[in-house]
Amino acid sequence: CRRNIGRQIPLIIQYFILKTFGEEIEKMMLQLLQDTSKCSWFLEEQSDTREKKKFLKRRLLRLDEARQKLAKFSD
Repeated sequence: CRRNIGRQIPLIIQYFILKTFGEEIEKMMLQLLQDTSKCSWFLEEQSDTREKKKFLKRRLLRLDEARQKLAKFSD
C-alpha cells in the first residue's frame, strides 16, 4: 500500500500543475480574444505579403493574356 501511495504522489503533483497551467492558459486566451486591438495584429496582412500577392495577381493576368493570344495564334 505504501508503494502505491509513493507512486501516486508524482502523478498527483503533475495533475495539479497541469490543471493550474490549463486554467491560466484559458484565462489568457479569453483576455486575448476580448482585447481586439491585440487580435487585429494577427489578422492583418503583412505589407510584404500584400505586395507579393499583387505581383502574383498581375503575373497571372499576363500569363492568362499570353495563353489567350497563343490559343488564337494556333487556331
